[in-house]
Amino acid sequence: MARNSEKANAMLNRWLRVKSGLSMHDINLMRRPRHTSEVEDVRTAEHWRNLVVKDVMISISRIQNASLGEYAIRDLNDEINRLIGLRKRWDERVIELGGPDQRALSSSIENAHGAELKVGGGGYRYFGAAKNLPGVRELFEKQESDQRMADTYVTRAELYRMINPDYYGFRDDEDGHLSRAEAEMERSLHRAHLAEVGELNLDPADLEHDDLEWDESLREIIAEYLDTKPKRVDPGLDTA
Repeated sequence: MARNSEKANAMLNRWLRVKSGLSMHDINLMRRPRHTSEVEDVRTAEHWRNLVVKDVMISISRIQNASLGEYAIRDLNDEINRLIGLRKRWDERVIELGGPDQRALSSSIENAHGAELKVGGGGYRYFGAAKNLPGVRELFEKQESDQRMADTYVTRAELYRMINPDYYGFRDDEDGHLSRAEAEMERSLHRAHLAEVGELNLDPADLEHDDLEWDESLREIIAEYLDTKPKRVDPGLDTA
């Protein structure tokens, strides 16, 4: 008797389904699969993927309310991370079944609302009020500080990569500007030297002395020259 009743119910359900216009595909959309591998149709996979994305956005909207309490916020943040992992698996299943790749779009939406904490391991994100929970805010501040230090730190290998021929002066005079400047400075120093010699009434030709220390000042050079120059004797003077 029970068997006949089950058959009757099955036939009734089939008739009601046909009457309402529901197909087996529509029936499958009402039964949430436990694993993504259970779905063999790309249309069904996209349906469940979109439902998970919708659940993620609803949860992100709820977690913006800081008055929920610390424990409720932590639980909700854990749920969002679980849903994100499920969404990634549905994205992969859709691609396996020949559907479009929507991973970049989904990640951009989640990145706009959440922040990943890389201290102590990456992959876990904090959303809304969860980013201001006790202990979490300090970890984010430390992460930002470490990132600033990493951005300003330059390794020895990076310094060597920055070295180019300009560092060694190989291209200092490609345009001839340096040679012209050096020649002009040399002429200027030479004119100043001649003017100094002229004030002392000395013959410039007599100042050519190989033993002079040329890193001294001009007056010291001239003084050294005068001290070492042989004394001239006037023939008209009586030396006796």
